Amino acid sequence: MNVLEKLNNFSTEYTEQLNPQLQNIIKSAENELAFTDMFSSSVELSIYQHLIETAKYKSVLELGMFTGLSTLAFAQAIFKNWGKSGRVLTIEPNLRYINIAKPHFENAENACSIEIVNDYAKHVIPSIKENFDLIFIDADKENYPVYYDTLLPKLNSNGTLILDNMFWSEKDREQKDRKKRIINQLNEQIKIDKRVIATFLPIRDGVQLIRWRNGNPYL
Repeated sequence: MNVLEKLNNFSTEYTEQLNPQLQNIIKSAENELAFTDMFSSSVELSIYQHLIETAKYKSVLELGMFTGLSTLAFAQAIFKNWGKSGRVLTIEPNLRYINIAKPHFENAENACSIEIVNDYAKHVIPSIKENFDLIFIDADKENYPVYYDTLLPKLNSNGTLILDNMFWSEKDREQKDRKKRIINQLNEQIKIDKRVIATFLPIRDGVQLIRWRNGNPYL
């Protein structure tokens, strides 16, 4: 076990664990699927909920729902400040994942409104007219640069854009891996983007937090 793995385990041990509703989503996925390694960690979700609650974010756009763990975590955090009037819009092309998530959303009384769009993000984004307080990108890696460029203008002035898997560690040994190259290029693009302030969190597979430097110039 390397130092990063030890640190991740340590941070997990000393971070509040997921509430029962979120744990139940994991159990459902484990019963239905052969793999469940695409979940955000409890540390990541705790950070996101903390951000939403303290900044009083009211709306979230999520690309890549999987079976709804992060979706419901977002909705629960929004509910604490806004009740049912908050909103999470999540885009997921896999109907099987959606069918696992839906019962958990329907039974969650302590969550804001969740709207699921069953389609590929690249098809849906052009039709999105509204802005969001938080944008969470965890979809197909090949289109990450497109998502960054097209969704950044839809981020509210005090909002946060989150990009997951921005280290792509499991592909490190494959130097010619296309996804790894795309992720690296996007990290370099963000580094020199004078419009934003970026914070790279060394948790799990790397998380980029993006915020406007001087507010949204597109508004």
